[in-house]
Amino acid sequence: DKASTPLRDSSGQAPDSHEDKNMKNIVVLTLTFAALMQVSLANLTIPRSVFKMADLEAAKTKATESEKPLVFVYTDPGTN
Repeated sequence: DKASTPLRDSSGQAPDSHEDKNMKNIVVLTLTFAALMQVSLANLTIPRSVFKMADLEAAKTKATESEKPLVFVYTDPGTN
């Protein structure tokens, strides 16, 4: 009888199977993105030199000379 027959869409699959595929794709993409982020952060090195905003021009000059990017990190100097 029709009550015991599972519903099928036009492709002959149960409607939940599309949701399962979408969920699997989301999980795979999330894990792949997380793995790529781990690899990219593994190459991150933080320089020991720190410049304050008053020394911005000196920081730009040093970054330009060494062909390195200039990174801004905002911190409160009164905290540890």
